[in-house]
Amino acid sequence: FNPKEKHLETYRKLFMSLGCDVVTLKSNPVDIWRPKQGERRVEAILERLRELAGGGRPIFIACFSGASKTIYWPLMNALREEEVLASQIAGVLFDSCPVEFKAREGLSFFRQALQRAPLGVSTLVFPFLRLFSFGLDTLMSAEWDRQHQRYWRDIRSPPFDAKVVVL
Repeated sequence: FNPKEKHLETYRKLFMSLGCDVVTLKSNPVDIWRPKQGERRVEAILERLRELAGGGRPIFIACFSGASKTIYWPLMNALREEEVLASQIAGVLFDSCPVEFKAREGLSFFRQALQRAPLGVSTLVFPFLRLFSFGLDTLMSAEWDRQHQRYWRDIRSPPFDAKVVVL
């Protein structure tokens, strides 16, 4: 999540040097708990992939960190309705993923941000975030379990026949 631009540029240059067109999509760490955000972006992603696929070149998807749940997963579901486009996907690269989080596991993202906050803010805010995440996990337990089952089923059975590499 939120990679530095210089790190993204390293990957862009690598893929471009191999003759690939590159489309970069960023995801917000909070989106891991808001799967509808990814679903809203899918149509724009599909439109761009359709443009690229028009050239007849194979499509490779490189997915980093939490984007496997926030962008890749909704994209796989949408590709089930896009047989021609799905047939052009030649490979998937997972780097530091697939991942999924319950709310309490996401506290590390917030803890890092709070460490840079003015003195005293962390002491006041972090206990509230802990209570909030525990409550969210408790209230959403059935939904998290449902998503967990669907997510891993869809990751294991994508709507295309392609090689998958996990780093």
